[in-house]
Amino acid sequence: MYSVFNSIVEDIKNLRGKEVRIFGQPTVLSDSVDDYTIDILDVLSNLSDYVIDLNSYIDYYYDDELECDEEYCIFDDVDGNDVDDVLEVLERYGYISDVCDYKGDNSYNWGSPISNDFNISVYNDMLDGGIFVEFKVHRYGDVRGNYTDSVLLHFNNEYEFYEILSENNKYATVTVDGVDYDIDIRITSDSYEVWDTDGNYICTAYGDNDDVIECIKKEVA
Repeated sequence: MYSVFNSIVEDIKNLRGKEVRIFGQPTVLSDSVDDYTIDILDVLSNLSDYVIDLNSYIDYYYDDELECDEEYCIFDDVDGNDVDDVLEVLERYGYISDVCDYKGDNSYNWGSPISNDFNISVYNDMLDGGIFVEFKVHRYGDVRGNYTDSVLLHFNNEYEFYEILSENNKYATVTVDGVDYDIDIRITSDSYEVWDTDGNYICTAYGDNDDVIECIKKEVA
């Protein structure tokens, strides 16, 4: 799983500034992330400590004196870097109820201001009350396809997972008519909350820098 995780990071890094085809048209991907966008590489960095090691979650005991059928004697042949293989083993040993029993979501549905959207599938850990999260990153183009391989993460609960995501919330500053304003950029929201430097709420904007400035001017006029 760690090698898969590292390959995801390298894939996204290598796409920065690269020319690709989107809907048949040559397009040069951005080589940087602006002040109003959360960098998926930062998100991945914060998730790195939660990548599971298959051997840490599967108790496997093999005894030559015991007879076992093929289904329960193939652990050594499981590809620990293949999320489907890992989920199959987790189901077999009762960690998850069913490989088809998960809650899915995509940052695209949140309107996240993020450089690359990501898809998640959340499985309940039936043994310790935690959750497994299958995580993959959208590379470019149509959000319905073209994702990296998946990696499997483990958290104590969903709250912990979203807390880790929220560590990537971003804060920016914009100056309008000589006055500075602070902007809260949240990974789970499509809005930009604007505050003055004393912590007073000004407005909520949707869109880009121009929308933020327009929002401020409208409220403080």
